[in-house]
Amino acid sequence: MTRAQQLTFCKRCTFRKLVLKQGIICSLTGEKADFVDVCTDFEEDSVILTLEKKKREAIRPNQKRAEIAQLFIAIVLVVELIALGSSYMQYSLLQSLKLGEFISEEVLTANDTREQIIAILYTFVSIISAVTFIQWFRRGYYNLGVRISCSLEDKWAFIAWFIPVLSIFRPYQIMKEMWRETSHMISLKFDGFNSYSSLIIGAWWMLWVISNYIGGVVLKSANRSETINDLINLTIGDAVLSFIDIPLAVLTIFMIRWYALREEKLNEIERAY
Repeated sequence: MTRAQQLTFCKRCTFRKLVLKQGIICSLTGEKADFVDVCTDFEEDSVILTLEKKKREAIRPNQKRAEIAQLFIAIVLVVELIALGSSYMQYSLLQSLKLGEFISEEVLTANDTREQIIAILYTFVSIISAVTFIQWFRRGYYNLGVRISCSLEDKWAFIAWFIPVLSIFRPYQIMKEMWRETSHMISLKFDGFNSYSSLIIGAWWMLWVISNYIGGVVLKSANRSETINDLINLTIGDAVLSFIDIPLAVLTIFMIRWYALREEKLNEIERAY
């Protein structure tokens, strides 16, 4: 039993005593606990048991939300791959037009129809994906707030996405707090717990910020595209955006999956007591 596990063990004991300089000691021995396996004097505090039961009852299921969020992000990923192929086809078509080659009206119409269908499909699945992700995200932060004292109320896991400037950094801070605190809680029970590097959070958020910036530039360009060169640049912009969004989707899926495993591990720990 590690010192951290031992301290957690002692905190649940009726005979625990808090001394300002020494910290938690045993009121029976007057010393800090120093045992290898099980303390023979351990007696579980009924107040602690009641509080932990209330916490377990307050925890809301989040596994299904994690699965749904991953599903729709995977769908977005597929649409992104289709959009990338479509952008390449449009780019080739526009280059041919630029060189003065004859392109039939049917081919041009088919290209425009394909691009419009992809754009509508992408918008539809992106909105659903955003909704399901934020539902999972807020529920995860709420559950963390039940277990510990979080820096913010769980409503900020929803509101922060829609406030200018704040949306650039607040969701990242919340996700990082969720990652850090769950790692700490699980490591108190399992020394060999694979917490995965928190670098995935930084990479995820960097791609998210870049994607939003490029998306804004592409949207502005679309409103003033008149010449073939403008359309070519717009198509290149769409392709670049897809190149960013594809790894972003993959990272987001892995991040949700790994955090969902943490929540399941915490549920297992709490059910054991």
